[in-house]
Amino acid sequence: MTINQARMSFKLNEYLDYLRYKTILARTLHDKSVHRFLLKMDGKVLELGAGTHDYSRIASKSAEYIRSDYKPPKGGVRIKIDATAITYPDCSFDGVVCMSALEHIKDCDKVFSEVYRILKPGGRFLLCTPWLFPKHGAPDDYHRFSSSLLQSKLSAYEIEEFEAVGNFWLTQAVFLQRPKWSRLKAASRTRFYDGFLRMIGVIFMIIGSRNQKDDDNYSLLYTCMCRK
Repeated sequence: MTINQARMSFKLNEYLDYLRYKTILARTLHDKSVHRFLLKMDGKVLELGAGTHDYSRIASKSAEYIRSDYKPPKGGVRIKIDATAITYPDCSFDGVVCMSALEHIKDCDKVFSEVYRILKPGGRFLLCTPWLFPKHGAPDDYHRFSSSLLQSKLSAYEIEEFEAVGNFWLTQAVFLQRPKWSRLKAASRTRFYDGFLRMIGVIFMIIGSRNQKDDDNYSLLYTCMCRK
């Protein structure tokens, strides 16, 4: 399997937003990668673990884009689906999307089995999973996926594209930003320290965007497009 390196470039406002903590760099890198793949999804598509981020408008070729979660809010546009026991019949979908959700599902093998079952022959599976990434709960955090493990889990598919997102410098910049949910309760006392770390992180972003050699060892996450 060939692992392509995601090519990342940043605008001035993205550096400033990182420095001022207006955006989370991990989400920026994630979105830059998955947007390109979402544009290829067509037909009837199911997204598992959709969360609060709505990507349905990006999948503009899809005739129907269904967003689901394990516990959607009342009155929301997401439907309730247990990804380990999907209620749809076999071969129901042209595409399935699962982005930054699989690490939160304890029995992830059942998810792989269910996705394969509900996909039509020739259907596509878009999967994005973390590798070097801080622990985060939604509601809990169980897994990290190396490229080798993902290749094994997806052996029943034809892997069309496999992308490593992040490199040594960009992944370090993600950790230097220190997401608010990963800080101690006394984070208010460390604002100066956190700002100093983000200044270093901006330098790392610049270096990382200019030095984009293949770097599977320090990938932040992986994005994979497979066909059944």
